[in-house]
Amino acid sequence: MAFSSSYDAILLVFLHFLVISSLTSSAYEFPHCGKIANKSASCNNNVQLVKLMMWVNSTKVESAVSLSAAFGVPLPRHAENAFRYPAAFANPSNCCSSSTSNLSNSIALSTSGDCVFKKKAEAAESGGASGLLVINSNEELFKMVCYQNDTSINLTIPVVMITKSTGETMKKLMLAGGQGGLKMSSERRGILLNLTYREVRLARIRM
Repeated sequence: MAFSSSYDAILLVFLHFLVISSLTSSAYEFPHCGKIANKSASCNNNVQLVKLMMWVNSTKVESAVSLSAAFGVPLPRHAENAFRYPAAFANPSNCCSSSTSNLSNSIALSTSGDCVFKKKAEAAESGGASGLLVINSNEELFKMVCYQNDTSINLTIPVVMITKSTGETMKKLMLAGGQGGLKMSSERRGILLNLTYREVRLARIRM
């Protein structure tokens, strides 16, 4: 997915992350890239299934499911403590190096691939981003883990993966215009009933 630099200054989407279930490998299994993961203390977060909601001009327009990383800062547990920042596309779009677009006090959006997830998160954080959304190249949610050479992980931002279609939806909303930002929390208000890599069914979600 290529991003035009003209998107960088557009601030259009509200997002609200809501953790609906903590996931462990014994309960659910997500694929991850690479054969060997580094499970150090700084890369041992519980992988969490996250409900993502989007607003434009204070109106909820879309919702989707995303997945938190094994590293980075966990999302706040309560909605009243949620992060609330604008969204901005990284440039280069893969966020494998310092962004030429302004990410300060924003949630950076990045494509997947070309470098390890840790490097993307470090580039986003060094550019002043308050969080990172990684847009996958397909409709699967991959477990973002660390590898044996990923040492000294001291990230202070949350990192979340979204699917390709969710990324395309966000791109369209940002291009359409409006006022917006990004809000994140991990308050648990739902029960996960059934999960596949391409389908998530939810119940008892209190909004």
